[in-house]
Amino acid sequence: MHPDFHPAIDCPVCVQPMTPLAVGRIVVDVCHDGCGGVWFDHFELQKLDEQHETEGDLLAHVGKHPDIARDPVVRLNCPRCADVVLRQHFFCANRKVEVDSCPACGGYWLDHGELGRIRAEFDTAAARALATEEFVRDLDNLHVKEACSRALDKAAQSRSLSAMFRLVGSRYV
Repeated sequence: MHPDFHPAIDCPVCVQPMTPLAVGRIVVDVCHDGCGGVWFDHFELQKLDEQHETEGDLLAHVGKHPDIARDPVVRLNCPRCADVVLRQHFFCANRKVEVDSCPACGGYWLDHGELGRIRAEFDTAAARALATEEFVRDLDNLHVKEACSRALDKAAQSRSLSAMFRLVGSRYV
């Protein structure tokens, strides 16, 4: 999308108009000389989140005003969707960078410096996928162990209740 045809949005942190910036073949919105955050529309972040995607290097130079900082307690509204609150979550399985995404439009808000930290996590998409698979496998193992433990506890309780009923029942026969 050409920057001239990109709908204008306000920064969800400092509420100043954001500047459309062409980065390769996409246009992102930057809060230049404000909080330094970047808005990525649906699927734009995935085109710049790895080190080999050199167009993303340009976003490392977005200016940030030293007196403007995001309050981490305040939830942000989506700059594209009216009245939709962004959800906070970790970007990937390493759980190092927390990002904000819109459940309605799929856009991402990154605070100043978060893109650089995301790009530094993995060298390739394959490395990211492997880390995700390992995380899911470990998570599955944890859930399976917890479920088995709960099932064994319930079985033991059932055996105890059954023994009690047999004892009580034998007295009334």
